[in-house]
Amino acid sequence: MKNFWLKGISTGNKSGCAGTGSAAAFGRSFAKVCALFIAAAAFLTVLSGALTLSSRAEGPIDDTQENYLAYMVAEQDSGQILYVQNAQAACDASLASRLMCAVVVSEYTVDGKKILVTDSVTPTENSISSDGKFRLYAGTGYTVGNLLRAMLLGGADNCARALASFVNPNADYFVTLMNQTAAKLEMKDTYFTSPDGAKNSLARTTVTDMARLYDYALKNSTVRNIIQSEFSHIWNNTAIFNLCSLPFALKNTYGTATAGGLFQSGGNEGLPGTIAVNITLPQSASGDAPMKLLVIVQDSVDDEQLNTLARSLIADSFVEFHKAKAFKAGDKVASYGISGQSLSIVSESDVYLVLPSDAQVSAYVQSVTYTFTNEDPKNAANPPELSLPVTEGQKLGTATLLLRDGSVHVIRILAGNTIQTDNPRFNSFLNILESYKPLFIFIAILLAVELFIIVVVAVNKIRRFSEKKRLLEKRSSRRDKA
Repeated sequence: MKNFWLKGISTGNKSGCAGTGSAAAFGRSFAKVCALFIAAAAFLTVLSGALTLSSRAEGPIDDTQENYLAYMVAEQDSGQILYVQNAQAACDASLASRLMCAVVVSEYTVDGKKILVTDSVTPTENSISSDGKFRLYAGTGYTVGNLLRAMLLGGADNCARALASFVNPNADYFVTLMNQTAAKLEMKDTYFTSPDGAKNSLARTTVTDMARLYDYALKNSTVRNIIQSEFSHIWNNTAIFNLCSLPFALKNTYGTATAGGLFQSGGNEGLPGTIAVNITLPQSASGDAPMKLLVIVQDSVDDEQLNTLARSLIADSFVEFHKAKAFKAGDKVASYGISGQSLSIVSESDVYLVLPSDAQVSAYVQSVTYTFTNEDPKNAANPPELSLPVTEGQKLGTATLLLRDGSVHVIRILAGNTIQTDNPRFNSFLNILESYKPLFIFIAILLAVELFIIVVVAVNKIRRFSEKKRLLEKRSSRRDKA
């Protein structure tokens, strides 16, 4: 795993001292004192810089700082975190604000009807985006879809304000909707103050919360289609390109069809820049599954370096990890002791886990715990603890896998064998009967057929004997009459 750290730069104010007086000795002494004072100040400055570098290299930085490196790389399906640094530290919320604005607008309903991308928004005043690229004119209609594209792809902050006003003219009401959605997504360290991401000392988020929001936004087809667009057309047939060009360049590198992203420039002036990327990496080996990466990086470097950091994290993920099929449906997950006997716990469906390239599943699963449920009373475990009888294929509940990377995965489990009683020998006999059940059924059918034949033959013999007896009686009767 690579760690990317900014080089700390410590600066000190140099101060000069000039003494005036008639005594030369006093002047020289005073000069020496000034020199010693300057030397001591310089030493303390260097020492302070060294301590700053040491504290940054050894652990999380102070949350009150604004300019630092923070990132997270996660696999969307499994939720596993591959790389992380300063993910809980407070950081700039500009990009997250506009993304949340898009989510709220696309989900907002009026009288049970959702806002459509074809709905028309008519601003009440002229506006221009902070970068001067996007102009909106009062009285002119703009579709919701075009405003969303300009906001997400081009970073048009005035479009965010227009969309918020379309939902409700009260800006505070719209911000409340944003924060309510954040609470629903458990973005515990996020607070929004505006839909456009305007600088505000109260606005904050974290890389972890941005990852939650981005993952949620990708489940919204309207927002996802925009995020995964390299370019689009807005009003007046104007073409705009996604400021986040990295994922579309990587599509050729990895041969993937799914990629997208958002970009917030730091202005190349030491301000925090943010890049969010989703990309599906191809399977690295037969039997593996493609990894769906979600990458969030924020740093106060220039835009080129920010893209380089994200590219490096994706490249490292592709080389150092793979998404392996840990269990196939019916594969044994673990054994569970019940009444002195061993119950085989098997997976209900295929399970994929992201593992280091050289790791084996058996060695990477650190522990397994169980939660037995009664979700299907006719064919489920007996709560609260598993009790007999247990039949093969019975739904038992869930197993929680704790991996060595600290991630937790919950899978549905079934019984892999049958345990009828608490008597092992009798249970073994019953299991043998169960194992050879088809053979026993076949033998039973043969016996039934044989018994049927015997009965038929016996009935025929009895019938013939009865007929023969009747004939003899008739002949005897005739002789007596004669």
